[in-house]
Parts: sequence; C-alpha cells; structure tokens
Amino acid sequence: MDSTTVQQTAFDGSVYLGPWINWSHGYVKGATITLTRRDGGLMIAFVALFVGIAGTCLWRITCFALHHILSSETAEDGLYHQRQAILRNAATGTNGLCGLLQLGWFWRGKARRSYRRILPLIGLTVFLVSAFAVAGIFSSQVSTSVGTEVLLTSPGCGYFDLSVDQNLTQLDAAYLPYIVLLKSLSSSYAQECYTDSGKNDIAACEVYVKQNIPFTTSFNASCPFSPEMCADDIPVIQIDSGHINSHEDLGINAAPKDRFTYRQITTCAPVKTDGFTTVLNGSDGSLRSQYEDYQYGPSYLAAPNTYEYTTWYDSSQFEPIPQLQRDDADTLLFLLSPNDVLFLAKVDDPWYSAHQSYNATISGGIAGSEPAWYRDKPVSILGCTTQYQYCNPNVAEATGCTPLTGIFAAKNITNDAGFWGTELQRTAVHNFGYNNWYLSGAINTVVYNLGISALSARATMGGGLQSPLPDNQWQLEVQHWYQILMANLQRMMIEAAVGPADAKLDVWMVKPSTREGRTLCASQKVKSTSYTSFSTLSLILVFVLGGLIIAVSYTLEVLTSFVSRRLRLGLYQRVEWTANETLQLQRLAHEELGAGNWETRTRGVPVTAFGERLAVLDLSWPEHPRLRCGQGEGMGVAGKEKETAVVRSDEISSPTATTVTMTTSQGSERSGSVGGRSGSGSSDDGDAIAPTAE
Repeated sequence: MDSTTVQQTAFDGSVYLGPWINWSHGYVKGATITLTRRDGGLMIAFVALFVGIAGTCLWRITCFALHHILSSETAEDGLYHQRQAILRNAATGTNGLCGLLQLGWFWRGKARRSYRRILPLIGLTVFLVSAFAVAGIFSSQVSTSVGTEVLLTSPGCGYFDLSVDQNLTQLDAAYLPYIVLLKSLSSSYAQECYTDSGKNDIAACEVYVKQNIPFTTSFNASCPFSPEMCADDIPVIQIDSGHINSHEDLGINAAPKDRFTYRQITTCAPVKTDGFTTVLNGSDGSLRSQYEDYQYGPSYLAAPNTYEYTTWYDSSQFEPIPQLQRDDADTLLFLLSPNDVLFLAKVDDPWYSAHQSYNATISGGIAGSEPAWYRDKPVSILGCTTQYQYCNPNVAEATGCTPLTGIFAAKNITNDAGFWGTELQRTAVHNFGYNNWYLSGAINTVVYNLGISALSARATMGGGLQSPLPDNQWQLEVQHWYQILMANLQRMMIEAAVGPADAKLDVWMVKPSTREGRTLCASQKVKSTSYTSFSTLSLILVFVLGGLIIAVSYTLEVLTSFVSRRLRLGLYQRVEWTANETLQLQRLAHEELGAGNWETRTRGVPVTAFGERLAVLDLSWPEHPRLRCGQGEGMGVAGKEKETAVVRSDEISSPTATTVTMTTSQGSERSGSVGGRSGSGSSDDGDAIAPTAE
C-alpha cells in the first residue's frame, strides 16, 4: 500500500456530506454542498438537463417576442406566413434553425428581400443554440469551480496529550510505533511531492489543501551558538517556514478572525570538536576501532555504530556547556558515524568528511580495482537550534506575535486567552500546540523515528560503498529532514481530525468538550476525488434564473393575453399567434372546406362535435396534395369529377341567395345560387372544391 492509499484511507468515511462554508472563497461564494461521487454525478446530469430545458424555454420566449414584433395586419407573401409559422411552432432552437435555413433556401429569388428577412433570425437562433449548448457543457463548473476540497468530521477527533496516561508499556507498544509510521508516511510523501527529483504523482500529491508547505533557505546565517563553536569557512544554513497560515496552509477551515499562523526557524552548522572530545582506541588499537567521548555537558555522548542524535529542550534538566546554551531556542546535536562505510571518492563535506586512504582496494569487476577512502573522524557533529512562533494575523506583527522561543515555552503561550481575538482562535492554537508537541516537533524527531533511513545519502550507497557526495551534503540532509517535517505537519492535521486508526491510542486523545472544540473537529479540509462538491451560489443562480425562464415561458402567453384583453391592445398579434399554432392551422384548413363544427377556436386544442369526420388528402395529383371532403363527396371515380357544393347551414342566416363557386379538377369554373340569388367567382387551380359564401 503506497503513501497515497494510506493517506486516503486515513479519512475514508470521515467526509462531511451536506452544506458547509469554504472560507477560502468567503461566506457567499464559499457556500458549498458536498455529495458522494454517485450523487454528485446525478446532480451534474440534472443540472445539465435543467439548463437544456431552460434553453428551450428561452427559445420559445424569443419566438413569442419575434412573432409579435413581425406580425402584420396587411396582406403579406408566403415567406412571411411560413416564417411566422416556424416561429410559432418550432419547439427547439435546432428545429427552428433547420426550418429557417430551409425557408431561406427555397424562397431565394421568389420573395422580396428574402435573405434580409431570414438571415438575422438565423443568426439569432445560432447564437441561442450555441450559447445553451456551451452552458450545458460547462454546467459541470458548478462542481469543478470549487475544486476537490472536502470537510472532515469524525467522532475520533481531538488533540494528543501524553500526560493523561504515562504508562511506559503502552507508550512503547502503541505510541512509538505510531509516531514512526507517521514519519515514514511523511518521508514517502516528501520524496514524491516536495522535491524536484520526486515523481510528483498527481494523485499522491493531491491530498492536502496545499501540495507542500513552502519554506525559505538561507546559506549565510549567523552561527546559532557561540562563534567559536562554528568553523569560519563553513556557511551556516537557516530554514524558515515563514508564517504558516492555519487556514491556507494547514487546512483548518475558519473565517479570517479565527485563524492563526505558525512559524518554525531551524539554524544548523557543523560543530567544532577540537577541545571537546577525547579520542579513545579500541581493543585492537586500529583506526576502525577508535571511538570518542564528547564533553558538551554533564553527560557523555558516545558514538554508536549508526547515525544517532541527542537533543535537549529549553525546559529540560540537561545543562549544555555555555557555548551551546540558548534561552530562546531548543538545541539539537546530530552525531554521524560512518563506521565501516567506504567512500569511492574523497569527501570534502564537513559532516561526511573522508580523506583517509584505506589500505584495501575494492574489486571493480571489469574495471579492476580502485582505491577507497575512510572517514576522517569516528563521529562528526552537526548542531542546530529550532525556534517557534505563533501569530494572530488580525493584529500587526509587532504586537500580534509571540517571541521566537523553544517549543515548550511556545506551547504554554498558546494557552494565553488574552493574546487571541476569539475563543475559537485560542482553541485552535491550543490544540495545534499539543499536537505539534507530541506528533511533529522539530527535525530531531525525523532522525530519531526514521534512524539511518533519514539520510538521503543512503540513496547512493550499496554494499557498504558510498558513491561520491557533494561538498554540501550536510545541507542537503537538513533540507531533506525539514521537508519530511513539513509533510508530517500536514499529516498531523488529518490524524488529529479523524483520530488514529489504532484504538489503543485513544487513551491519549482528548475529545472536545466545548462548542469551539466541536467546531474545530468539523473544520479540517482535505482534497478527495471520491466526493463531489458544488458551489451553492452557482446552483442557486442556475436554478433561480433557469426557473424564472421556465416560469415566464409557460405563463407569458396567458399574461400577454390577459393584458391585451384588458387594454384592448395587440388583438391581431394575439390572434395570429393562436391561429398559427399547428392544431389551429389544421382547424383552419378543414373549416374552410366546411368540415367539422369546431369549438375552442382561439385557445387550447380545437375539437369537433362527437363523431364528426374531417377532410382527407386528395391524391389525384400526388405532387400537389390538397384536402377534400370525405369519401364520396369530393372525388369522382375513374377520372370522372363529381361536383359538390358544401354550404354550412349556419352560414345561411336569411332566405337571400348564397353564391357558391365550384372548381373541378380541370380548373373550370361553375357558379350557382342558393336561395334565389345568383353570383360567380374564380378559384386557384387545384383538386378540391372551394366554397365561398356571400
């Protein structure tokens, strides 16, 4: 299981589902809803569907407006009427676009200014169709715009305090292995996500709110101890984390007034050993059996067979020699013993220094043999100081920051309620201080927990042979430890938010007992692609604007009709809109033949009396189909035409004559009279009988 899987598993099942505020974007824009990936997929699909429906409704609103604007009470050509029919009946923008394109093509040269009358509508339709197609595609931005940040919540949340139970057996059995695991995971993460040479696997590095915590490195700092303890010709390295923001860098989701910053400065330099060591020979008196005693305080630090360190805090009982004492920092000493490691090239690095030619050669295979070099001293010492600082970012730095001091004093300062602006801010600093004390600390914990694997030089060593090392290898080691420490700081935040997986560690977890503590336990942000978060503001805008468009679309006709009737305005436009509807156009065609007694002729669906039959298609001329009355009334047999006059009884309101003009399939005209009145008329060529009443 790689580090990514372990880190993802650490908060699996602890993600808060529902609405919350992501303070990275403020109270309004930061309103967020987190769902599972399945539910999030359904939401995205629904939003896309909703946007499509809203787009269709906006098209219908546009058609309604254009139909009324272009309406004319004077006689117009066929292009006008077909254009109005398309605007009235095209259900979607794509349907309307196809209809308008065909209209422009077939009417070219047959209607005046046909292109000028059609092209603007085509352009507008293309714009609307394209706009909502893009809107549908980008509707998923309601999710991706807020990224993959989610909120953790867990009943195991709290802060570590080993003082509640100091059972050494439990400490050795549960706590120490746990700390080693954290450092090991942090080392893997640092290797992948903190170094330029790392794999920078996207999935592995997309866990915390920030891929890594940046820090600055200086190579011309002052000696952290008395000047005589540092060599004049060796540069001193200082690493400054800067002000690590609790919200932006560590992921504690909080309003600006409840945030704090944390700073850690580490300064290191090789420590002189002349005058502070005694070289003792081993039992065989050889170079390889030498060891040294170091007098840096009231106890002796013996060099073992591996890489070791010793450290003391400003609150400990250990009293270093005056040259190493710092009242405002923790002092760390790292002792490196290469033991029997042979170097394939001379090493000028002051910590790994190796210039003694060894009297043995190494078999080099086809290259023959080559010389090797042995370490200059049994043990080399690297000295560091670490300082800590907390700040209230809402106050000027001159008055809003604690003094740079050791970790113990810094932890105690976090309890000062008067220093912090809100109780939530003070609680956050307090909990962080305890977790930092027990789970992270300084670079010495990296070496202590990882042992020899903490050295990056081991990556180029095998079989006891060390490949050539650069002159600043000790500086690279310090930077490597600091990277692991920062990665561990990020990991620590998740561990505190969800609690350790091992139930044996619960004894040291202090659960929240205040409202502020419980708020903090639901405030840790991480990144996860297993969940989907939506911008509440975006959802509201989509649903409100889309809902408004849909509502207007379904009520516009009713409202305009009501206003038109009340104000007696736009009668022709209103009636033309109704008459151009597909079913109403069908009614008009049948009714002109006298087929059917129609109801609801200006609204809704037109219907006939029960059982009435309507006209059918006359296919005597298939290239020019027309309507004719039912079987036996408008069509002869074997090419013989039967002339029939259809006169509606309700059109004869008096005994005066009604003139009926009939046209046969040959186009000849006949006239007659009903009720004693004669008349004549003409008709267009066609197949159906066209009655007219006067």
